[in-house]
Amino acid sequence: MKIGIIGAGASGLCAAVTCARCGNEVTLIEHGERAGRKLLSTGNGKCNLSNTDRSLSHYHGDPAFIKNVYDRVSFDSVISFLTGLGIFTRNRNGYLYPYSEQASAVLDVLRFAVRDTGVKLCTCEHVCGITVEGSGRLSVHTEKPSETDRSFDRLILCTGSRAAPVTGSDGSGYELARKLGHSIKEPLPALTYLRSDAPYCRELKGIRLSGRVTVFFDKEMAGTEEGELQFTETGISGIPVFQLSHLVSERLFEKKGRGRISASIDLLPFMSVNELASFLKDRKERWPMRSAGELLTGLLPKNMSFLMNRLCGIKNSLRVSELSDEQLLKLSESIKGLSFNITGTGGFDRAQVCAGGVRTEEITDRLESELVKGLYFAGEIIDVHGDCGGYNLTWAFATGILAGISASEEY
Repeated sequence: MKIGIIGAGASGLCAAVTCARCGNEVTLIEHGERAGRKLLSTGNGKCNLSNTDRSLSHYHGDPAFIKNVYDRVSFDSVISFLTGLGIFTRNRNGYLYPYSEQASAVLDVLRFAVRDTGVKLCTCEHVCGITVEGSGRLSVHTEKPSETDRSFDRLILCTGSRAAPVTGSDGSGYELARKLGHSIKEPLPALTYLRSDAPYCRELKGIRLSGRVTVFFDKEMAGTEEGELQFTETGISGIPVFQLSHLVSERLFEKKGRGRISASIDLLPFMSVNELASFLKDRKERWPMRSAGELLTGLLPKNMSFLMNRLCGIKNSLRVSELSDEQLLKLSESIKGLSFNITGTGGFDRAQVCAGGVRTEEITDRLESELVKGLYFAGEIIDVHGDCGGYNLTWAFATGILAGISASEEY
C-alpha cells in the first residue's frame, strides 16, 4: 500500500519506520527544515524517553482508550523497538534515557531507520488540506504544488500540538482533522510554569527547594504534588508545578478569568505545623541569644527565611528569646502554607505539551478515524497527555508504532 504520514516528530518517525517494515511505500511529509526538531529538546537535551513506573495514572484522558493503546503496544514494546534501532537505555531513578544521554542519538537512529527502510522524507512542505477521493484514497495538498503524487491508500496524522512553537509545532493538524469532520477538545498549555502576581516573587527568584504545592480553585483543592520547586520572577515552576498546570489551564479556559486560583506551598512537608512549632521552640530554648533572622538557618534559604519573618511581622533583629509561642506557631503556619495568587500559565510558548486535541471517542482502538476510513492519528494530536518523566514521549512512540501497524493491515 501507499501510506502517507504528516509530521516527522517522534510519533511520525516511528509510524514511518513501522509502515515501511511492513512492506509499504511510505512518504513522510514534514513542514520544517528537518525531522524531529522537538525531540532534541526533550529531557533538557538528554531525552527522557520512558519510565519504569508504568502506572497509567500518569496519563490524562480517557482511561479506557489509553489502556487499549498500551495493551497493544506496551512500554516494554516501545523499549524493544528503540533497542532494535540501536538505543541502549540508562535508568536514572526510574527515568529512562539513552545511555549516551543525548537526545540527538535517539533522533539519529530514527533518521537512520527512515533512510534504511526506504521511507521518502519530504521536508519544507506545509500541508494545507486533505480531501477524500471517490475511490476512498486520501489526497494531501501542500502550499507549494508538488509534482509528486500525494494520493494515499492510508494517511496518518502525526502533526503534534501547539506546545513549544519554537520547535515547529503550530497546531495545524487540528484544523486538518476538523475539516475532515473531527471535533477538537480545546488545546491548552500543559507541563508549564504558573504565573503569579504575589509581591514577593521577585525576591524569591532563583531559589530551588523541595516542597509540596497545592492548587486551589476558590477554596476547593484541585490537586497537589511534591518535589523540587523553583521560584521565578513571575511565578512558580518545577516538576510539581508542571504536573498541575493543565488543571489551571482548564480552569482558566472554563471560567474565562472568573473565580480565584491560588497555590499554597508547604516549604517543609515532612513536618506538621505542630511539629515545626515544637522544633522552632526547641531552637529558641537552645539558642536564645541568636537573632530571629538566624532562626531558620539550615532549614530555608536566607531570602526565604527573611520573607517568612516579614510576613509574620517578626523583625529579623529581634532576639529569638523574645519570640512568643504564638509567633512561632504563626511562623510555622506560614512556612507550611506560603500563598501565591495564580494569574495564568506560561502559555504555549513555555509548555512542553498540550491538554486537548482530537477527541478519542472519534478514534477506534486501532487509532483509525471513526469518520474517515483510512485516516489514522498518533502522538500529541490526540486528546491524551502525560506527566513529566518520559510519559509523553512513550505515548508518541507507542501510538506511532500502533498507527503504523494498523495502517498496514488489510481490511
